[in-house]
Amino acid sequence: MPLDPEVTESVEDAVRSHGQQPAVAKRLLAWLNAMSASELPRDRDAELFSAVADVIDVSHAKENL
Repeated sequence: MPLDPEVTESVEDAVRSHGQQPAVAKRLLAWLNAMSASELPRDRDAELFSAVADVIDVSHAKENL
């Protein structure tokens, strides 16, 4: 089942408001779409998680705590 457009917009807004690159939203949405389509095997879930983690910029994380 495709994601609700409001979910997509919310993810994109959250990523933007936290100063992350659009690739973070793209990868998060790919992960959410994959999870909504079927139950993911553990290795695929880990692969998608890693893809998201690889593009998150944590350089300013302490500033936001």
